[in-house]
Amino acid sequence: YMYIFSGVWGFIMGMAFSQLVRMELQSPFQNIFFKSGIYNNVVTVHAMTIIFFGVMPTLMGGIGNWFIPMYVSLMDMAHPRLNGYSFWLMPGSLGTAVHALYTDNGLGTGWTIYPTLSSDIGSPGRGVDYAIMGLHLAGLSSIMGSVNYMMTAGPSRKDGHTSSKLGMLPVCLCATGFLLAFSVPVLGGSITMLLMDRNWSTSFFRPVAGGSLLSFQHM
Repeated sequence: YMYIFSGVWGFIMGMAFSQLVRMELQSPFQNIFFKSGIYNNVVTVHAMTIIFFGVMPTLMGGIGNWFIPMYVSLMDMAHPRLNGYSFWLMPGSLGTAVHALYTDNGLGTGWTIYPTLSSDIGSPGRGVDYAIMGLHLAGLSSIMGSVNYMMTAGPSRKDGHTSSKLGMLPVCLCATGFLLAFSVPVLGGSITMLLMDRNWSTSFFRPVAGGSLLSFQHM
């Protein structure tokens, strides 16, 4: 239930940002934001909050923790402490990501954080850095949860619960967890490279220094 509660708060925050965007677009003469850059910041944080702190905690964390032990006749997940670590990373990552909105020039890059909008030239200040750290924490939480799902529905299931008897829901959750466990590190690696470009003068995504902007999109 804690995952669902956290996800509901993520949805509430994301919907609040969404309503601000709708109010701004309601009329061409209605200026809710006193600076033009704030609109981009709100759009970015809205999308990140809905996806990473609303959908993923609710659909993966909440539903998975609720139904997988039930399907395999267990009282809890295979690794309860790992499950706790996975959950308590979520509030910190949400706070870090939202804090990016109020830091320096904010986070006006779009939720995909594509360079060059997210470079140190396109988005100076520490806002993007805070968002990257928040995504790292959220990704680590997702990986922990995914590993726990696979261990619970796999080696930890009781005798008699073969894969054919698990049901479609736990199989789909484990398949999604498997994909997350291998795709989230790629996202983490790409935003780490972006963080290095911003702060340590590397050139992974700097065309003038031999980097490629398309590399980030491919990753």
